[in-house]
Amino acid sequence: MAKESNQVTHESVEQLKRRFKESDLHTIVPSIAKSISVLSPGLLAELRRGPLDGGGSAAFWRLMAKFQVPKDLERKWAGLIQSIAILIPKGDRSERKSPHNPTVGLGTVLYQANFSELRLARLLSARQDMRIELTIRACRRLAASNCHQLNLITLAKLVLFNDEEAEYRVAREYYRAEIRESAKNETSK
Repeated sequence: MAKESNQVTHESVEQLKRRFKESDLHTIVPSIAKSISVLSPGLLAELRRGPLDGGGSAAFWRLMAKFQVPKDLERKWAGLIQSIAILIPKGDRSERKSPHNPTVGLGTVLYQANFSELRLARLLSARQDMRIELTIRACRRLAASNCHQLNLITLAKLVLFNDEEAEYRVAREYYRAEIRESAKNETSK
């Protein structure tokens, strides 16, 4: 009886895939970010280096099991989880906060971190594998600029779905931040 419950049928894999639609991201991604933010420094460092390096990080595989991520989505989730881990500040885990803040746009923080227009264009136009790599690099830039909090749902849509609306949202936020900064500079003259 227990043996049957451990077997995954083709139908259940399809059900699991449906579970990771866009609407589910609003609960899954913040939960994952919170889980990552309380990890020990060693496990967090493993995720920052790459959850699939070598045999993979135990923390990564626990998250994949907890959220029942289908095998064919693991690479994309590895990129997202590495990006989230990079955004979490180093230091005492009791003082760490989740990097998810739905009120802070990804495009806005990219602009604030002096992310160039050329890098933005490359990120938004990249194909899946390259997009994951460029997202990880962008998150390293954000972390180095102390821009640790942002809307991780938009980040997830870019990495997991290559979502066109998410691309437009990031571009809008970036250029609106640029306009606000220009207007602020004009009024201070």
